[in-house]
Amino acid sequence: MYPKFIDVEASSLDGFPLQIAYGSREGEIVSHLIRPFDSWLREENRWSPQAFKLHGLSIDLLLEAGSDPHEIAFRIEDDLWGETVYSDAADYDHTWINILFSKVSVESGTHLVMPCIREMNEILPRSWSPDGRRTVRDRIRLQAEKEGLRIHHADADVLVHVRTWQEMQKL
Repeated sequence: MYPKFIDVEASSLDGFPLQIAYGSREGEIVSHLIRPFDSWLREENRWSPQAFKLHGLSIDLLLEAGSDPHEIAFRIEDDLWGETVYSDAADYDHTWINILFSKVSVESGTHLVMPCIREMNEILPRSWSPDGRRTVRDRIRLQAEKEGLRIHHADADVLVHVRTWQEMQKL
C-alpha cells in the first residue's frame, strides 16, 4: 500500500482547476476533467497561455469532455474523506481544490470538506537530498514520457508521484 497522491492542473497559477487526479482507496488513479463554470470563463486574467503550453487542456476540450464540477467535488469529498494526500505543490493544489469546493458549496448549499493536502517531500526519505529526490523524479518522468504519458496532465503526474515514492522506498 502506498500513500495517496493528488495533482491539479489549472488555467494559471491564480486561475481555476481544469483537471484533478488522485489515488483511490483501491490503489487506482482517478482523474477528472472539469467543465468550467461560466463565471470562471468570464473572469479576466484567469487563463495563462504559458500554463496551456504545459498541460495542453483547451477550454473547448473541457467544455466537450469535462464533467459536471458538482459531481466531481462530491466524488472527491467522498473518495478522500478524512484522508491525507500528498502533492509536489501542496499550496497550489489546495488553493485550486478550494476554488472548486467553494463554488460548489455556494451553489449547492452544502459544506464540502477538503482533504488534508501535504507536501510530498514529507514522506520521501530524509536521507536523500532535495537534489537526489529531484533526480529520481526526473528519471521517472522521462520514463513516463517514453511510455507516452503526457507530463503535466494530472493523472500522469500522480503516476510519477507513486513511482517516485516506490523507487525511493527501494533505495
